[in-house]
Amino acid sequence: MEAVYNNLIASYLYVNKGRSRNATVHGESSLREHYNDIVSLSKKSPVYIIKLNENNQEYILDLKERSMSIMDDIRNYYKNIDGYFKQKRAYSDNSAVDAQIVADDYERLPEEFDIRVNQLAAPQINRGKEYYEDGRGLSPGSYSFNVNVNDHKYTLKYNVSKNKRNINIMNDLAKMINRADIGIHASVGRTSEKKIYMEFKSEECGNYGENIFSFSEPEYENNANGIVSYYGIDNVARKPKSLLFELDGSDKTSMSNEVILNKTLTLKIRRTSDADIHIGYAPDGTKAMESVSEILKSYNSVIETDERYREKTGESTRLADEFRYIFERHETELSEAGVTRDEDGYLVMDEKVAGESFEKGEFQKVFSKESPFLNELVNKNKMISLNPLEYTRKVMVSYPDYSKEGFPQTYMTSMFSGMLFNYYC
Repeated sequence: MEAVYNNLIASYLYVNKGRSRNATVHGESSLREHYNDIVSLSKKSPVYIIKLNENNQEYILDLKERSMSIMDDIRNYYKNIDGYFKQKRAYSDNSAVDAQIVADDYERLPEEFDIRVNQLAAPQINRGKEYYEDGRGLSPGSYSFNVNVNDHKYTLKYNVSKNKRNINIMNDLAKMINRADIGIHASVGRTSEKKIYMEFKSEECGNYGENIFSFSEPEYENNANGIVSYYGIDNVARKPKSLLFELDGSDKTSMSNEVILNKTLTLKIRRTSDADIHIGYAPDGTKAMESVSEILKSYNSVIETDERYREKTGESTRLADEFRYIFERHETELSEAGVTRDEDGYLVMDEKVAGESFEKGEFQKVFSKESPFLNELVNKNKMISLNPLEYTRKVMVSYPDYSKEGFPQTYMTSMFSGMLFNYYC
């Protein structure tokens, strides 16, 4: 039994590994309908003799699995199609402002608007005194200093050893402050005169009416010789700024360069603007296109399975032609929606063309629930899944008699069900 299972799985399991599938038959009524389809088909089918071998068994089983995958992909697409077609994206007519919808609650989106950016939010920057990096100005000893960040006060300590250079002290202080993670980024800069200085930048932006951070010496320290006064790290080179902008002519302010409107739309402000920037909305076909792409992949997997079988056996099949006929009947509208057929028979999607088609509403018509192409694809693959043996070489024994009510041929179904065990029982 284990050998049977392993031989079966080899042809198609790993293609779909990690991909969840819904059951093809759901519930009692669906099972009854599926059974009736098999009975109806078998009544109208001739009786064949099929010589089974490893190649055609693999082909038939693989064909059934992939035809079921197409139906499953289309079923999932139909299930989510209403949500796909409601998708929107925000756009900006100027790269100075990037707009992005962050929640699918489109009713809460603000109406389209114009924005003008007058001033960007900026962090506070302190810049210390300049010293030669090899200088030894600060006397050896233990030093402490205070850092005030908004409403929080921190006291840091640092020991200066004998003969320690400015470059070593400044680098150590910068690392110590960065490791403390108190909302300030420290670094050591260089001038053209080969001097160095310390620079501190707040992680926050926005003008609260006072500085975001400050440095001070403890009261018990000698202020003339402390780290703060010696290196001048309390010198504010640039005060913090708030974002100043206008929405449809109304003045607004923000403490950062990212603004969230109605909890649904995010504006990332990159630079100021001399004119109004329009923020609007357009249909977003990303999810619909991704779902249709999955259907096309399953379509292509059937073509690939058929091609591989023909290469192995040298036998001709009609399956690829039947799929080609389905495509050609709808080629014009499919190409307008960005879907074309390459020289090997595989369907490909041009995302740019598909996206433009979605914005015009054409994609939604081509791939609606009433889509003739998708419905034909479902019907064709339903027949394949019911009787994949139809696509392998066989010898006809008798024709069905269409002049009277036929009898179900259990041979067809039992052949498929039992073929796995043909060489093992």
